[in-house]
Amino acid sequence: MAERLLNILNTSKFIDAIQPNKKYYPEKNLSIYLKRGKLLLKVNGKEQEINYSSVFFINKGSVFSLRAFSEDIEICMLEASPKLNLDLVVGFSRYDAYRTLQLLEGGMRLDVKTFQITWQHIDTISQYWKKDVGEGFRERIVKSLYTALVYMIVEIIFKQKNKTTVFNHRKEAITMQFLEMVEGGFKNNRNLNYYAGQLNLTAKYISNCVRETTGASPSNFIAKTTMDFAREQLMQTPFTISEIAEQLNFSDAYSFGKFFKKHSGYSPGKFRKMLR
Repeated sequence: MAERLLNILNTSKFIDAIQPNKKYYPEKNLSIYLKRGKLLLKVNGKEQEINYSSVFFINKGSVFSLRAFSEDIEICMLEASPKLNLDLVVGFSRYDAYRTLQLLEGGMRLDVKTFQITWQHIDTISQYWKKDVGEGFRERIVKSLYTALVYMIVEIIFKQKNKTTVFNHRKEAITMQFLEMVEGGFKNNRNLNYYAGQLNLTAKYISNCVRETTGASPSNFIAKTTMDFAREQLMQTPFTISEIAEQLNFSDAYSFGKFFKKHSGYSPGKFRKMLR
């Protein structure tokens, strides 16, 4: 049976499916649209408060739990397969694709009018998902509508981020080179000077490029890439903490534990216990 590309949980289904204080490890990318009320989540160890007229994304590989919600909550959660979100970036430049996927993490509050348009779009997706249309057409229509929905959200985020920002194409290119190198080399090299040497640039110049283009420091990207891998190993494999530390070329488990706690607030052992 083919994988279902999209699941839709309205308010009642969400309340039935997501039990308070139970840990969930989504195998699909989740997007939450909160029309009314308040929602409290814990995502990857961090408390998140979501208010009305907000959208919130939880990517595959995260761990989250529902802490509480208000009685007047009205919500919709979409579960999209990784393939569906990957298809969204076809036609983007590699840099824009990276930025798009990074933007689809966390959440933001929309103005009431924009959220109403977004909510109506979700309702249209839901209606088509229930319709009995020609073979293959329902999936294609829903996929197109979902794609339009995500582009709408990303466009809003890009507008907010770029209101006062003018990007330099050379700095964007350097940033993309740096990000690609980190993705391929983070297990062996987590020092900015190494990547600067590979690009024949100074660490200060690379830092300026990355900060100006993304709003984050190079060290944040190196740490995030390392932490994403470490969390995945702790959640999904039986490897010991020492073995994971060795995979990431830390000198020992203690050094890995210190790094992990610095960037998550938890030791690797405590993080793994939280998942049980």
